[in-house]
Amino acid sequence: MLVGFDSRAQVRDLYYPYVGLENHIGVGHVHRVGVFADGVLHWLSDPAWEVGVDYEKETMAGKISARNEHLGIALSMTDVVYNEKNILVRQLSLKNLREGSREVKVFFAHQFEISESHRGDTAYFDPRCEAIVHYKGRRVFLINALQGKSKFDDYSVGLFEVEGKEGTHTDALDGVLSKNPIEHGTVDSAIGLTTTISSDKLQTIHYWITVGESVQEVQELNTYCLEKTPEHLMQTTRDFWRAWVNRQNFSFYGLDEAVVTLFKKSLLIIRAHADDNGSIIASSDSDMLQHGRDSYAYMWPRDGAYAAMALDRAGDFTVARKFFEFCDEVASDKGYFMHKYRPDKSLGSSWEPWLRNGKSELPIQEDETAIVLVALWKHYRLTKDIEFIEKVYNTLVRGSADFLASYVEVKSGLPYPSYDLWEQKYGIATYTVATKYGALIAAANFAHLLGKEDAAKHYNEAALATKESILKHLFDSEHNLFLKLIDLNEEGKILPDPTLDMMNGSFDF
Repeated sequence: MLVGFDSRAQVRDLYYPYVGLENHIGVGHVHRVGVFADGVLHWLSDPAWEVGVDYEKETMAGKISARNEHLGIALSMTDVVYNEKNILVRQLSLKNLREGSREVKVFFAHQFEISESHRGDTAYFDPRCEAIVHYKGRRVFLINALQGKSKFDDYSVGLFEVEGKEGTHTDALDGVLSKNPIEHGTVDSAIGLTTTISSDKLQTIHYWITVGESVQEVQELNTYCLEKTPEHLMQTTRDFWRAWVNRQNFSFYGLDEAVVTLFKKSLLIIRAHADDNGSIIASSDSDMLQHGRDSYAYMWPRDGAYAAMALDRAGDFTVARKFFEFCDEVASDKGYFMHKYRPDKSLGSSWEPWLRNGKSELPIQEDETAIVLVALWKHYRLTKDIEFIEKVYNTLVRGSADFLASYVEVKSGLPYPSYDLWEQKYGIATYTVATKYGALIAAANFAHLLGKEDAAKHYNEAALATKESILKHLFDSEHNLFLKLIDLNEEGKILPDPTLDMMNGSFDF
């Protein structure tokens, strides 16, 4: 489960059952938080709120602050996805900026697009557990909230963006919801919780969403949250991530505190994009979907390999190993990787053609296959996990290395053209060929490690031939630089592209 918040502290992405798949909120939809006081409702999206969003130090807990002078209300929120079960918990603390006691009402409103499709959703108030339930098939969400021991005292479900309906959140404008108990189709919901706040005391509300494959499962998670208490779930989650990010006990050699904080925050953000099944997605942020045709919630072998190498160097070998297991499972029987994959290990969308100029070709970027072997060798050097290498040698290592060694254009000795790593230009890129060299050297090292000397010799020879081809065709001696890429015309003539490339692949590999 992965939850994404926007700059106004609203939930924009809610992924389950994989990190990056499926997003149950949808493009342009949102889960709102609002405060009703003195006859006026302001959602946090209102410009009257000054909102700050960050992480709590050394944790994967969201830290949100908001202040609204017009309402005379300040609030702070802490958000966690519980590290043991699929539960989002939000703690909201209200402060009265005016004299005396005031009655205020906090609203939470929810727009779901379950399984990334509106058709057939249902939302209802369940009197058995006094909570709101949204469901479709095996995707079920239960919503609940408490202030002390008092449950939310107002609710409604309805329609939005259909039949002229703007959404149930508009029902909250007068501070009272209609308590409609059920609706189906394109449905949303809202709950309200009334509380009294004085000028000298914070009032705290806990809100949570449990996620599962059945109504029974989310009800059991709701009971679990109530019995353990939301405070306990939040604290143990903080403790877990604080232990995770500090377990290597780095000295940092006198680096500034700001640098150390940024390093730890970076680790947490990378880790947030890694699913338990080994997928490391490029990005969970769906905001770009409003201008494009697809998201970045895919596992590109290239992107995932770089993330795995970073986590390996930071001491998180578990995520990296799961990533390599994912790669071992999705690699083609010929040894190469396709453009990208969904987090459930199925093939991702692609624009790369199987046919170019009337000729069949593989719709791949060869560096994506190569970089996985490079990353795997670096993983071994850090972990010395020889048993894992033996487990994946015949499939991942040998399969990919045999493909890389054989995927060669005969006249030049270079690999066949493909798109560069930026997915912009088509040709034979220095970066791509350099990763191939590095991968073949890695494969030779693995083969030698396991006593497979014939294979080690074969991969070494293929690597040296690749290096010679790089120096012959991809180095511009006139300008003393490596070309970004070259292309071959139908006669086999080399067409150079002198564009400077920020990727120094010729050195890294």
